[in-house]
Amino acid sequence: MIGLIPVWSALLAAVLLRERFGPRKIAGLVVGFAGAVLVVTRGEFGGGLLALPSTRGDLLVLASTLNWAVYSVLGHATIRRLGPTRATAGGMLMGWLVLAPFFVASAGWSDYARLSPSGWGALLFLGLAASGLGYLFWYGALERIETSRVAALLYLEPLVTLAAAVVLIGEPVGLATVVGGLTVMGGVVLVQTA
Repeated sequence: MIGLIPVWSALLAAVLLRERFGPRKIAGLVVGFAGAVLVVTRGEFGGGLLALPSTRGDLLVLASTLNWAVYSVLGHATIRRLGPTRATAGGMLMGWLVLAPFFVASAGWSDYARLSPSGWGALLFLGLAASGLGYLFWYGALERIETSRVAALLYLEPLVTLAAAVVLIGEPVGLATVVGGLTVMGGVVLVQTA
């Protein structure tokens, strides 16, 4: 479902930001989406592939794809005005302010004592790398590049996830995954060079 973010972003960017879409950029978005689907499904297409979400969690993930596209498109001008560092700090501060009452109400600090060393490592990685650096790089790209081009980079996410799974847990890689990965990279290159 994450592969829908570039599609929603492109549609919103065309309408709200008046971004131009030539055949090459459209082809890149379609090719990137197809490659992401191939990587995620590993070439095993079933009738449920295009089915509507069956659980509340799946529906929330689907809604979050549209939410992220709206966030990126509507925030584009703000990010250009503030710069990536201030935008990241502001976004993190706002997120912290929204979540702080829930953290306090549930006495969330008591859970820190139960974290293992690998739990602390995961927490630090999520906070510093996935959130802090991730948002900083995302905002830095949005400051300089069209929203649709930045969103197309999300097609690389399944490849990064797969690479981590291969290295960390020995995930096997089949021919369909390799073809899907090459297709993703081709789609991203098409969008970036359009």
